Order: sequence, then C-alpha cells, then structure tokens
Amino acid sequence: MIAPRSALGIAGLGIAGAVLWLAFAKFARVQEPWDAAFYWSAAYPALILVAGLVGWGMGRRGGWAGVALTLSQYPVMLALAEDRAMWLPGLMMLGALAVPAALVSALTGWLGLRPGRRG
Repeated sequence: MIAPRSALGIAGLGIAGAVLWLAFAKFARVQEPWDAAFYWSAAYPALILVAGLVGWGMGRRGGWAGVALTLSQYPVMLALAEDRAMWLPGLMMLGALAVPAALVSALTGWLGLRPGRRG
C-alpha cells in the first residue's frame, strides 16, 4: 500500500507530467510533443533526468516517479487529440516510454537508500 505522503508526491508528479506535456507541445507548436524533433533529443531525456532525481528521494518507491511523470501525460494527450481513434496507440507509446523512466527512477531510488549516501 502506498502511504498518504507518497500518494501526494505521486499526484504531484502526475500534475508535473501533465504540465510537461502541455509545455513541450506549446514550445514546439505541435499537437503532441513527440512529433517535435527536440522531444527525442531534449524533452524525453529531461523527463528521465527529472524522474531519476525525484526517484532518488523516493527510495524504495522511486520507480513510481518515472511511471507517474510519463503516464500522467496521457489525459492531456487525450483531451487535446483531434483523432480519438489514436487513444490506444498513444497509451501504448506512453507505456513504452514509461519503462526507461521507471527503471532510471527505481535505480536512483535504490542508490539513494544505500548506506554511506551523502546528505
């Protein structure tokens, strides 16, 4: 079971993920951020970096940072979509994108728990 404090953190990450989707789309002037060239070279790596940093502080639950940041973009994507028939491919794409983010945030969460950790 996820503790209330962790649930609030995950909800905050969900909001951050939704805001990231909107910001990326607005900045690139595209409907979906992954249609922009910079998404794969800058935006997605930045999302993974943020997931890793947040995962560090979440400890054993660090993997949820990557999942929440990535999958929380789905409702925004769906709300802004012109073609609702793409809901399943969009969900599958975000699911696939969540895997590396979850792995990085889980790893940093584990590293954050190790004895001798600074700070």
